[in-house]
Amino acid sequence: MRIEKSRVYVIAVVVFTLAVGVGVGLFLGRQAGPPPEAKKEGDRKILFYRNPMDPSVTSDKPMKDWMGMDYIPVYAGEEKGKGPAPPGFTIEPEKVQKLGVRVEEAKLRAISHTFRTVGKIEYDERKVASVQSKVAGWIEKLNVNTTGQAVRKGDPLLEIYSPDLVSTQREYLLALENREKLSASPFPEVRAAGETTLDAARQRLWFWDISDEDIARIEKTGAPSRTMVLRSPVNGVVVEKPALQGMAVMPGQALFKAADTSTVWLHADVYEYEVSHVQVGQQAHMELAGFPGEKFWGTVVFVYPFLQAETRTTKVRIEFPNPAGRLKPEMYATVEIHVHEKERKTPAVPESAVLDSGKRQVVFVDHGEGRFEAREVTTGARGDGYVQVLKGIKAGEKVVTSANFLLDAESNVRSALSKFGER
Repeated sequence: MRIEKSRVYVIAVVVFTLAVGVGVGLFLGRQAGPPPEAKKEGDRKILFYRNPMDPSVTSDKPMKDWMGMDYIPVYAGEEKGKGPAPPGFTIEPEKVQKLGVRVEEAKLRAISHTFRTVGKIEYDERKVASVQSKVAGWIEKLNVNTTGQAVRKGDPLLEIYSPDLVSTQREYLLALENREKLSASPFPEVRAAGETTLDAARQRLWFWDISDEDIARIEKTGAPSRTMVLRSPVNGVVVEKPALQGMAVMPGQALFKAADTSTVWLHADVYEYEVSHVQVGQQAHMELAGFPGEKFWGTVVFVYPFLQAETRTTKVRIEFPNPAGRLKPEMYATVEIHVHEKERKTPAVPESAVLDSGKRQVVFVDHGEGRFEAREVTTGARGDGYVQVLKGIKAGEKVVTSANFLLDAESNVRSALSKFGER
């Protein structure tokens, strides 16, 4: 019995000694670093060594990973292509299929997208006219006496009595009579003088906005008119009417303001990060509460060259046709500006291919045969379900469009294991 106990004790000591020796050997092996470089083994040439757990991690020298496993040598003729494997990580084909990974090729695309904003309808400034008197006098008759009244170009607005105007008409009649007398003269200079005097009197009437129609009436009647008629310079509506019956007026005093509403402007507010995409000629449509379900189409005609400091927006002028006068100035509208970047073709990928953490954007590139690479990209405009990739992806590369989060988790695990093995 005592002999059996001694044998068991000896066996235990031997096993413990062997275990300690193996542990010390492994520890010393890790502390001593990798063995000397080996470039050849037998008659075959070793190109490099791969991590047995992650083939994307390679070394030009023999070494061990964090678990103590030797790197696998790669011999000439066994590598696929020249040099190390492409960056990234490998997943078994069966696992790729189970994850539901789908890929799509990055292509050059002209991204179309839409900016949605709000705006207010205003008059077309090019079609707003002010009616003023160029002579001193008194308003004797108002032909248009309500704001909002529609007028046609040439319609009489009011009649002004002016002593200066009556005097000028008399001068014109005298010049007309004088020309008739001088027209019989045998001397060309005398006849020309009569024409010159008449032309000067006629121009004075023109300068005071007396129309050719009124001048012809003066010539026909042979008597000056007591009042001068001021006529509308545009087709449209009267938007302001300071003029009152019997009011005294002075030269330059505004009496009417009329606007042509056949076209209207809408000023939309566009944020500063969107301004670079808006250009003259782009199409836009608006919707108004007064016309539910109806869209009005217009064209961007001007982008203002300054920013509103309070709202950090830029005004964009959009012109809309308004032949029926349905669009009223001061109406508020919801606007959508349609941007088609035809001249800015860049590689584009589906929006689902981009993982956005807020600080950086990542896509997974498919290198084929189960190898994927997480690549950081710089994105641009978005639209039509695609996003521009300004940096990081080339046209023709295949990117993962589904199961991105699962691949991201797999990539993070591989990266953590690799970093832990380097310690």
